[in-house]
Amino acid sequence: MGSSAGAGSGEFHVYRHLRRKEYARQKYMQEKAKKEKADEEYKNRLEENRRQAEAKTAKKRAKRVKSKRKKKEATKRLKVNRASSSEQSDSSEKSDCNTEETCREQTSSASVLRKDIGAKESQTNKDATATIDDHENIVSESCMDTT
Repeated sequence: MGSSAGAGSGEFHVYRHLRRKEYARQKYMQEKAKKEKADEEYKNRLEENRRQAEAKTAKKRAKRVKSKRKKKEATKRLKVNRASSSEQSDSSEKSDCNTEETCREQTSSASVLRKDIGAKESQTNKDATATIDDHENIVSESCMDTT
């Protein structure tokens, strides 16, 4: 059996060693690719979670800021309303209504204002009418006090 075309018995061990080495290299490359893919998916998942958390936080932050701004505007409006109402009460108390003639003049001026406002039908004018009604009541009360 001495053929020169075949591989010798010593060659098989070298071939087997190279084959195992190649299989190990391929296995290592496959495991490395699998690990990189898993890492990439994990990073993508983390990034997506972070974006969702930021969006949720931004939405809640906007809601808090809006609420805070509305409260601030409401307190400002309330202070302005209180200041204007106190100025009106101060001015009505200080109004000089010593004679019936001045009382009539003040009442007639309020009536003229009422006629001007009565021509328009907007909400603002309705509020102004209510203010004039209050003014008429204050004037008539102060006139009754002096007579």
